[in-house]
Amino acid sequence: MSSLQFRMLPAPPVLKNDVECLRIARYRGEEAIAIKVVPAGVPGLVFQHDNGNPALERIVMRSGRKSYPPFFLYGIGTELSVMHYKKGSFTCIQVVFKLHTSMRFSR
Repeated sequence: MSSLQFRMLPAPPVLKNDVECLRIARYRGEEAIAIKVVPAGVPGLVFQHDNGNPALERIVMRSGRKSYPPFFLYGIGTELSVMHYKKGSFTCIQVVFKLHTSMRFSR
């Protein structure tokens, strides 16, 4: 039996000025899965792995398909997407920045 669990944590006090929250997804299963994602309009960091290997096979958007390494930074999303994960269990940790954080980095 497979299981996908999501957990949202508040930002640690030292990061609360720039980080909205931390999202953790853990999947315990053997089959490949796809997760639909609605753009949230905020940037972030993602660390996703299956025993140190990328768990994310590709992200499909109207503008095309993209593959990502185990750790990547993403910008403000503007379109629906589907995240396709490889077969097997994985953990995905996402750091969601506050909107003003991206403006601070772009200067």
